[in-house]
Amino acid sequence: MSLKSIVLSNPTEKHYCMLLNIESILVQTAELYKEKGYQEELAEVLEAKKKTRILRICTKAALKLKKEKAESEATQSA
Repeated sequence: MSLKSIVLSNPTEKHYCMLLNIESILVQTAELYKEKGYQEELAEVLEAKKKTRILRICTKAALKLKKEKAESEATQSA
């Protein structure tokens, strides 16, 4: 099972933080590769960062929906 399917099936704050950390590591790696002139590696890291960013944004939106749904259910049962 991939990270993507785990995160999107049941997103948690932990998953969101993990994606945020991965994205920051990829940014730092990209900066290093840019300084060193490693163009092919830089392109690969930037592509991975792009995919991680999209997944992180989707996770954040899913968490927001999950929270709103829980609040809605709590209001209806009260």
